[in-house]
Amino acid sequence: LADAIIQHNHPLLRTIHTSYRAQIGHAIRRQDPVSVNHRITGLLASMFDILFAHARHLHPGEKRQLDEMARLDTIPPFVGEAIRYVLAASGEPDWPRLLDAINALCDDVDASIGG
Repeated sequence: LADAIIQHNHPLLRTIHTSYRAQIGHAIRRQDPVSVNHRITGLLASMFDILFAHARHLHPGEKRQLDEMARLDTIPPFVGEAIRYVLAASGEPDWPRLLDAINALCDDVDASIGG
């Protein structure tokens, strides 16, 4: 089940044409802050699914995911820092750095799962 969760969610982050990263880029070009926020939420949900599945740890639900993730030895602390950076860049004045922050987070997820 864990492998299936990873295989399903990993391409959604940025690999496929309709990835969350691509959708966020389109929303930024449209100057649509509601859509940017909605797609960031989807990206983070898929990313947490991947990380908890890789750690073979039960998903804690939508609350306190960063705290639960920090307790796992299989996930380096820099992943939590990258998540916080994406959230900080998600505000409209910081959109120019948002896609770079998402790329860095996806790189960190890849490094964490060995992908």
